[in-house]
Amino acid sequence: MTSSTPAISLEDVTVRYGSQTAVANVSLAVEQGEFVTLLGPSGSGKTTLLNLVAGAFAPYKGTVRINGKDVSHAPTHTRNIGMVFQSYTLFPSKTVAKNVAFPLEIRREPKEKKERRVLDALRTVRLLDHADKLPAQISGGQAQRVALARAIVFDPDILLFDEPLGALDRALRKDLQREIRRIQQSIDVPALYVTHDQEEAMTMSDRIVLFRDGGIVQQGTPREVYEQPASVWAATFLGAANVWPITRANPASGGEVTIETDGFTVTLPASAGDPVVGATSVVSRPEDCVLTSAEVDGVRCHPGSVTAIEYLGTGQNVTVRLVGGPQLVALTSGRGQRYEVGEPVFCHWRPGAHSIVPAD
Repeated sequence: MTSSTPAISLEDVTVRYGSQTAVANVSLAVEQGEFVTLLGPSGSGKTTLLNLVAGAFAPYKGTVRINGKDVSHAPTHTRNIGMVFQSYTLFPSKTVAKNVAFPLEIRREPKEKKERRVLDALRTVRLLDHADKLPAQISGGQAQRVALARAIVFDPDILLFDEPLGALDRALRKDLQREIRRIQQSIDVPALYVTHDQEEAMTMSDRIVLFRDGGIVQQGTPREVYEQPASVWAATFLGAANVWPITRANPASGGEVTIETDGFTVTLPASAGDPVVGATSVVSRPEDCVLTSAEVDGVRCHPGSVTAIEYLGTGQNVTVRLVGGPQLVALTSGRGQRYEVGEPVFCHWRPGAHSIVPAD
């Protein structure tokens, strides 16, 4: 194996359950040390793909490789994989240390080596002081960290995560997101992580793979998939978005492009991509829509009125109906200007803040 060999390589794999195709012709590589997240709605096939890597079944078609070795038909126990699930599956009668030691016992590791590895794993997840406690004596977040320690204690080649934080409350999820990422980077083991939580994927990943209907819709860094969506679906699934179908478009000139959508004409700062009438939409994020109480000199502003306000603490979603045109949502500071329903406003967009995306 060389450093350029992917840790995980899926080559044109298809998974079928009887006559139903769950994953179709997917190719994906996870590089050494990389944290890759499969993000998609329930039933999109992301967990099926994870289970394929884990060895729960063989592909109907295609090849699965781990560190360059074809494991398409190899049983799970030969793949040296650490796995963490939403349910901790800890043995209730065993201490934290003995739960972590379980994979080493199966491998019949010598006692001294086993004890050293257990202590190292517990130290990595910051649970050394809880080694002698039973699962009933620790919190849910600590139990998930025990499950993580158990997954890394035998030096796995890769780590697989299947929605491990789905059963935890928001504050605890945030803490464990940082903890999982810290541990993965500290031990430098590549990870494939499954979630349907967009924020979780954005904060943890080196790369996000958007999954839908058994296939990959888009992949890239969190910034790339958020700021340069490949389709209307990708834009709306990964965060909030204002989407307007393009029915007519004038070529960009003077740094602007004029777009007609359902009879309403709006002039926007030009962005990458040439509008194709009838086949594309313009997408903008709420944080890129700027609201003001008066027109701004030198900036093309569009008048409208506030129709709804959603206070979020750190910000507020202000829904605006443009005069003679569509509705949009602008994200403003929670401590910024306060708006009232019915209040007249003007809106403009930050330069280059739009994407021209194809129809789904």
